[in-house]
Amino acid sequence: MRPDQINFKVSQVGVALFVLCAATGLAGVPAILVRPPTSAISSMRILVGWDVAEYVWEEIFRAGQPWTISPLGVDALDLLNQPPK
Repeated sequence: MRPDQINFKVSQVGVALFVLCAATGLAGVPAILVRPPTSAISSMRILVGWDVAEYVWEEIFRAGQPWTISPLGVDALDLLNQPPK
């Protein structure tokens, strides 16, 4: 699947600065996208059914190859979200 083939169409949601999640489709399956409100870095959590999670994971990384995306573990994300000392 090419990056331009992944379906990122978001269902109708009230557009405002405080909207932090949306029900949508991703790689042809239902998904919920959640943006953490206090994250120090730009990130998005993707919630899908357990039975399609591996497929969605593979499609995201296949589509992200041109941008050399890589996974980020929870411990690393926690460190990045800490306020500067």
